[in-house]
Amino acid sequence: MALNEDTVRQLILDLFKDQLTNDEIERLIPLVSRQFDVSERLAELDLGGLDPRSTQYITDRRLSP
Repeated sequence: MALNEDTVRQLILDLFKDQLTNDEIERLIPLVSRQFDVSERLAELDLGGLDPRSTQYITDRRLSP
């Protein structure tokens, strides 16, 4: 589910309130949007039954030779 620009802007405003200028918010919008996209793609990966919330990368069997 891709987030639209207005939703991302509102998420940033909710989190940072008066701490950022409008220019800073506009600069963050594409970065936050891209991070959401990457997170969605990672969530779709098959981890071979491993729970990504409790598996350290060093013990991820897909990375071991």
